Amino acid sequence: MVYHGAIKETLPYFTNLGYFCEEHDNPADFLLDVINQCEGLTSATANLLAIESEMVPIDMSDSYLKSRECGDTRREYDRIIERLEKNERGVRFSGLRGKYATNFFWQLFIVMIRSIVNLQM
Repeated sequence: MVYHGAIKETLPYFTNLGYFCEEHDNPADFLLDVINQCEGLTSATANLLAIESEMVPIDMSDSYLKSRECGDTRREYDRIIERLEKNERGVRFSGLRGKYATNFFWQLFIVMIRSIVNLQM
C-alpha cells in the first residue's frame, strides 16, 4: 500500500515526498505514473517519465508506513475493531447497519424473477 487517506490530501502527501503534479496533469494519471515508476514496474512510459521529470524511485510502502496518514488509518481501524469486539459481547450499536430503499423480501422476489427469466433464455 502506498497511500490510504482523504482524497483532498493525496496530492499534498505526494508533494511532501517530492513528487509534484503540474497544473495541466490529470492527478489520477500522475499518481499512476509515480506509483508505477516507484514500485519498479518496468514500462517504457514509466522510464521515460523518470528521465523527463528526474524522479528518483523511493520505497513508497515504507514512506507510507512512516506517515501520519498511516497512523490515522491504523487508529480508525483499531476503533472499528474495538466496536466489533464490543458487539460480540452484547453491546448494541447501529454504526454498521445499512438502510435500504426496499425491504429484503422485495429484493429476493426481484432476484428470483430475474433468475427465472435467465433460465428461460
